[in-house]
Formats: sequence, structure tokens, C-alpha cells
Amino acid sequence: MSGYPQTLKYFMWPWQVYFRILSQNSAKNLFGTLDRGLRPNVFLIGFLVAERNDRHPICIDPEIIDYTLDEFENLQDVANELYRNSDDSRMFYTGSGMQEEMDNRHREEYFRRALEKILNESQNNTGKICFVSPGVIIAGYKVFVILELNKSVYELHTHLKRVDPMERMKKYFSFLEATKDVFLNTSALHLHLPDPGKSLSSDVRTSEEIFKRAALRFMHSLAWAGRNINDLFDSCNEIATTLYEGGENYGHLIIAEPDHPDIDMKLSLEAPFGVHDYRKARKFLQLSDRVTGVIYCADQVLGLGRITSNYDPETESIFSIRFKGFGRWEVKHNDLVLMKVKNGVPRLPQEVINKAAFFADAKRIFGVISNEKMSLLYELSLATTKQKKGAMLIITKEAENEALRLKSRCIPIKPIKLDATLLINLTSIDGGVLINPDGVVYAHGVILDGIVGDLGDPARGSRYNAAITYQENQGLDKPTMIVVVSEDGMVDILPTYIPKIRHSAITEVISILERLTSASTFNRGQFYEAMEWLKNRQFYLTLEECEKINELKDQLTILDKESEEHTMWIIHQDV
Repeated sequence: MSGYPQTLKYFMWPWQVYFRILSQNSAKNLFGTLDRGLRPNVFLIGFLVAERNDRHPICIDPEIIDYTLDEFENLQDVANELYRNSDDSRMFYTGSGMQEEMDNRHREEYFRRALEKILNESQNNTGKICFVSPGVIIAGYKVFVILELNKSVYELHTHLKRVDPMERMKKYFSFLEATKDVFLNTSALHLHLPDPGKSLSSDVRTSEEIFKRAALRFMHSLAWAGRNINDLFDSCNEIATTLYEGGENYGHLIIAEPDHPDIDMKLSLEAPFGVHDYRKARKFLQLSDRVTGVIYCADQVLGLGRITSNYDPETESIFSIRFKGFGRWEVKHNDLVLMKVKNGVPRLPQEVINKAAFFADAKRIFGVISNEKMSLLYELSLATTKQKKGAMLIITKEAENEALRLKSRCIPIKPIKLDATLLINLTSIDGGVLINPDGVVYAHGVILDGIVGDLGDPARGSRYNAAITYQENQGLDKPTMIVVVSEDGMVDILPTYIPKIRHSAITEVISILERLTSASTFNRGQFYEAMEWLKNRQFYLTLEECEKINELKDQLTILDKESEEHTMWIIHQDV
């Protein structure tokens, strides 16, 4: 494997590098399927538990990470403090041997939590959120798998928030959280196998298997809102593929606890039945509609009802399942989609417009702009995408002046703060809707002007090309963001920017190359990984950086050839 170094300073067991690379590839495939912006990274950390003087007390793989090893020296003290301040420290168990068993479990868990705390609060943490697997003893080391995800992207996904301090059962707040837990638990399980990492195929579960296990856990958390304990995930998959009189299922299931004050029962069954009676449940779902749903509680179908307008979403006590046709369904809370399922395979709801990218572009276009304003613009942009025949939203600080300038090419209106419902009405006719960054609308039915320049795409429609022409003529003097929704459903945000990256990330990778030139042992894996990373980001490099990288690359290529006998090696082109 090309990433395997010739020597290991922090040696734990012979196959640790292979195991880490397999775990990294698995994480990349898994979380890349959910959201490529999560950018997963996996590393290992081991703490010596055996009494040996010939081993390092702390080992890591790879041997260069963002954190310093001295950050973990007080790990046990942090774990003890977390435990002392927890409810678990005040729990007593009366069963034979139970107190000792639970004390051991708590020691393991709070050591893991302390490691997670140190990683997340480290000054060396560069915008990551870190998760830690259960520890497994291998060759005298307690080994943990660390998963890093892009924190801002992770937090942009919808997560439930309510924590019940009296609830002892593990609750999952999102499908994404459940997925990372299954991934880490699976990784820990693989560490229990003989020689973990030695087999390049048998140690890996497919992404689909992990997604399904995660969905089972997440749905169990949601089902408990209605005090349901049956496997709701599999039940919904069965119901979604059950036809009624040849028709597909578009029904609506509502999960709530018994006698919930915000459920308005419209019809109650004399004899409730279990949802595992799939044909009967499918038939009853035929009676539901967009507002009225089948009430599911305590593993029983109780009748038909509605969620009242008094429901407080902060309680997170009512959830709905919408069936969307054969084999398709989704879980929602307060109209937010938490998880989608198609043919038994769960996924995160895909954003029509990437929120993180939208916020980043808005800051680059409009300069100083509050999160509240960006959230409103994002909501309005999403509403624009709901027009089936296409639409256009024009956002500019010069909206008032542009409405006057284009008055013969639009329908000016008295300024009013826009909401999603009104926007959908305004986009029902041809032309764009003109607003400022505060969400105030000045005109609709806008026909954009401009002299046709070098940009544009003849394969695209007139709406898209009109927006390109306007941007080319007006965009520099009048900073403008345009959301273009084509009739074929394609969505474009203009202007199109290349995503920002931290320049410190580039200098850090260059410094890795510099350290490799003077290292006592040449590390081929790090050299190849660093060059691949830099080549994928050539756009961001300055001329001086390109010259420096090429000089280091030439030196390291010589070291690569001289390090030991190889049958082949990679020749890297200049950046």
C-alpha cells in the first residue's frame, strides 16, 4: 500500500497503518455519500496500559497530526473530573456484581469523553468536530479511533436539541449523529479481530450496511416519542412497498405519546392494531392526507388526527412520516426533513442549495451581512426553487435604484419585507423578483438588460444567459447575487465562486514537505499525500509557493528513489 511508511516511530501493532488507511477510506466513502463538505479524517491514538519501558506511553498514527502529545498528559484527571460532576457518579446498583461492572463501564466511557473533550477544545483544532470510538486493548495499548469532520458543515445539518435529564436511554439527535456512532462502533469492533488491518477486505462493512444500522438507531429514538419500541424503520420500509388496489403509498403517519395535548383526534378506532400488520396499516393510510395523519402511539394505530397550531416545536414530541410513493418515505419534524429513505436505503435530505456555500458567497458579495439576513435570503432562495416552471431571484443593494432604472422592463411595487409564501406568488409570472439584502422587494416580472459579452452558455436557457449577461455588465459596480431556477430543475447561484480555503492549510502542507527533506527517515506516504493535496488546490497557490513546492518536490523525488529499492514510484509533475 503506497501510504505505508518504511519505519514506525509510534509502533503499536504491525498492521496499524493498514487499519488506519482502511478506516480513512471507509469514512471517506461513507460521509462523502452524505455530504462531501464533511471532509472526514481518521487517525488512531493509543495509550500504553502494559508495564513496558521499551514503548512510548502515547502512540499516534499517522505520526503527524494537528495535536501535540503533551495535550493528553492530564487525560485521566479530565476523565475523573467529568465523572465526579456527572449523575452516573451518584448511581448505585444492587444486583450481584453490578456496582463493579457499572463502575468499570463508567471509567471507560468517561476516559473516552475526556479524550473527545480535549480534542474539541484544543487550540490546535482547526474547525473540526472530533468523535472518539470505544477503546480496545491491542498489544498493550488502549487504542481509540478518532473521526474528524468539518464542524461548520456538521452543525449546518438539522439536529434535534431537546435533552431530557431524566431519560437514561441513549437518544440520537440526527441520522448523521447515528451514522458517526455506528462507524466508530464498527471500527472498534474491527479492532477486536485478530491482527486488525491485516486483511484488506474482510474488515470493512459497506456504507449501505452502516446507513441502515444508523437509521434503525435514529428511528428508535424518534419512535420513543410515541412510546413505541417496535422496529419502525423496517415497518416503514414494508409499508412503503405495499400497494393498495394497485396504487402507491402517499400516506401520512404521526408519532406522538398517548393523549398528547397537541394532537386533535378526528377519528378513534374501537380496536387499535399494530403497525406490523402492514396490509391493514397501508389500507388505513389511504384515509390520510397532507394535514390529517394516522396516529401511531405505543406500537398501535389509534385512528386519524391532526397536529394543532399550538404545538411547540421546542418540545420535539411529535414526528411525522410521509410516504412519497413506492419504496420512498421521509421523517419530518415541524416541516423539516430529518431523513429520507429510498428502497430501504436511508440518506440525509439533500440541500437544493448548499447552505454553507450560500452563506460564504453572500459574505463575499455583500461584505458585512448578519447571519439573520443570510438566513432570510437562503429561505427566500429555497422558496424560489419550488417554482416548477423556473424562476429568478435578484438580490442587490441597488434594488431600489434598479427598479427605477428598469421600470419599463418590470412591475415596480411598493417596498415590502418579503416572505417565502409571497415570493412564490410573485415568481408565478415570467421575469425575476428584485430584492435587497434585507429581503425587501421592489419589483417583480423583471427582465434583465445588458450587452452580451464573452460569457454565457448556448446549451442553457434564456433565463440563465440573461442573468449571466446582467452579472457581466452590472455585477462589478452593483454587487449582485442571482438565483436562477431553470425549467429542467437546475439551480444556479451567480456569480460562481471557487470555495475559500484557509491559506494556513497551504503553508502547513508546504512545511510538511520541508520537514520531509531533513527527516532522518524518508516518509513516502506523507510525500505522496502532500503532493496530491497541493495539486488538487493549485488554483490557490501563489507563484512563489509554486516555485517552492516544485523545488521541494524535486529534492524529495531524489530521496524517494534512493530510500530503498522500489519496482516503481510516482513522478509528480510541477504545480
